[in-house]
Amino acid sequence: MGILGRLLSPNIGKLRRAGDLPSLVAALGPPHERNVRREAAFALGELNDPRALEPLVAALEDPALDVRVAAVKALGEIPDPRAVEALPALLDSVVAERQRWVAEMSSERHQKEMRDGRRVSYDPERDAADVDLQIANLCQGVVELAARAGGPLAPHVVMRVFVDRDDLDPRCVEILHELKAVRQLVEAAQYWGDVGAVARLGEFVEDERAWRVLVESFRRGAPAPRRLSAVTALRQARHPRKAALLVTALHRELARRVAGDWLGYDSRGQELSVDVVLGLVEALGELGDPAATEPLARLLHLRDPRIAAEGRRRVVLRAVEALGHIDDPAVVDVLVGATRHEDPEVAVLGVRVLGNRGAPAPAPATATVDLLTSILASATPPVAAEAALFLRRRAQAGEPEALDALVAALSLPADHVVDAAAAALDGIPAERVTPVIMNALLGACPRSRSAITTALPLVGPTRLRPLVALVEGLAESDSAEVDPHDWIQNRVRPRLKEALCQHASELPAEDLRYFAQLPPVTTSRRGTELLEAGDDELGIPPTWARATDTADWEPVPQLAATELAGRGAGGGTVDGSLHQDVRSGSIRVD
Repeated sequence: MGILGRLLSPNIGKLRRAGDLPSLVAALGPPHERNVRREAAFALGELNDPRALEPLVAALEDPALDVRVAAVKALGEIPDPRAVEALPALLDSVVAERQRWVAEMSSERHQKEMRDGRRVSYDPERDAADVDLQIANLCQGVVELAARAGGPLAPHVVMRVFVDRDDLDPRCVEILHELKAVRQLVEAAQYWGDVGAVARLGEFVEDERAWRVLVESFRRGAPAPRRLSAVTALRQARHPRKAALLVTALHRELARRVAGDWLGYDSRGQELSVDVVLGLVEALGELGDPAATEPLARLLHLRDPRIAAEGRRRVVLRAVEALGHIDDPAVVDVLVGATRHEDPEVAVLGVRVLGNRGAPAPAPATATVDLLTSILASATPPVAAEAALFLRRRAQAGEPEALDALVAALSLPADHVVDAAAAALDGIPAERVTPVIMNALLGACPRSRSAITTALPLVGPTRLRPLVALVEGLAESDSAEVDPHDWIQNRVRPRLKEALCQHASELPAEDLRYFAQLPPVTTSRRGTELLEAGDDELGIPPTWARATDTADWEPVPQLAATELAGRGAGGGTVDGSLHQDVRSGSIRVD
């Protein structure tokens, strides 16, 4: 175009703001420059006027590639199935054009012109980066137009781009899923091995072609990414044979490890087979089919050394959770076994799942309480704590059997069971604390820190002093997890302060003098540093480093001293005979 033509070029921005559709359509064709035609196409898309459909479809045959790209993008703003009909020819023309361009780039004439530093014979604006970028933009515009416009040809167009361009595969699969193009999704999954397409087939399993792809994904030679995608699809699927396929897939996955088949890894080197097992376990739990009980129970004893310890733990924990969703009486025995698992986290989860699951259908509600009571009696410390908390929730819900079970546990021989039961009784409303419960708590105080902290808010003023006298005898711990210093400072001292504020006026002067003269308590607990290994055969325990601290009682002495000063009472020594009584455990409620 000459100088006059350039001077007479339309102002596209002005036409767009004015909504001048006829002038923009006129600017879309010759004799205007390619820049004008491109901007006109974009402007027509912004107007979103259906009358621009035919001119934009005609612009898909423009000799300039960037004009065609602009036309495709504009048609995406006014989607119409008629526009999709022109896309196959557009893709054919782009492929042919690129082939010609590649051939021209590799021609001897072009190479000579490049060596001589002269202007190359092909369009100078079409360097390698520009052409490839324009084609990528055009293909992206094509699939987006097909997605928005729909129509019978849309799946075919999207599949065409899927085959031609790897960089748009995820978006093409997503669009095929939106278009419910089952045939193309199956083709992408089965013949092109696209794992994203496999994962999208879950809601189309009523089509036998889609179901067959999922079944074949668990064959022995299938790579781990495909198996993982098939699990994702199955979790969304509704099919009468779904439970059987999940169980078979889990059996095969476990056998795959035994047989040493190739497992597969992700881009970070993480073993995907563990993720496949986790997905299958979750899917079986969501389904709740009794057929899953046996394979899930097997997972509780997973010992394969080729799986990292953390991976084994994740599988076992997920299996316990899944078992809780299965309505099968045999699950109860499996979960009871899980409460004795060597991994404390698994054992605690077993208790939690049992409690939340409840008893099987014809059994009374008390059956679960009885079950957790028996577990509490012989459990390890973390399991005992979880079982006691479950019984506490049932007691708070008004079940007297759960409260009776906690009270009975206060007299069991294992100190950690007594401590768990006493901690669970903490917070029981005072009106529900009968003399029997109070006596059981006080009887447990000489050997249970939790019993002391639970009893402090409940006892009368005359029993505060003997309870506090017991604290010194529990200031030493042989466990690295139990910190007597923290117990005294953050549990006993605040409760004693509250009790003293409440009952100070009722306390006899000798008790007040006792509290006013409370000396700091030296606490000791086992550290984490092993000083000397033990000898099991000789019965010699290991020697551990110990951590010592000093716990003070302030402001308890100050409160007692203030009350004494208010009465005008003097100080004095405290009779030690009461200490002997409380150490023997002879504290009772009348």
